[in-house]
Amino acid sequence: MSRQAVISIWDPAKECTVGSTKDFPCTGYVHFLIRNNCLDCTVVMRSNDSLFGMSGINVYEWTVLQEILAKSLRVD
Repeated sequence: MSRQAVISIWDPAKECTVGSTKDFPCTGYVHFLIRNNCLDCTVVMRSNDSLFGMSGINVYEWTVLQEILAKSLRVD
C-alpha cells in the first residue's frame, strides 16, 4: 500500500560473515517511486561489468521487473 518501495538485495547476515563467500551481489538495492502517475525505478550497483552485467542481463531484468510492477499498479 506504499507509494514508495525499496528491495534490498543484500542479506548482511549471509553476505557479511567472514569467509562466507567471495561472490557478493553487484546490485545493492532497487528503489521504486511513483511520480506523475509513472513508475520510476532506480537500481544501485556496487559494481558492474560491461560484458555480462549491464550490457544485457541487468538492463533487461530490471526493466522487465519495472514493467510488471507498473502494469500491476496501473501506472505508466
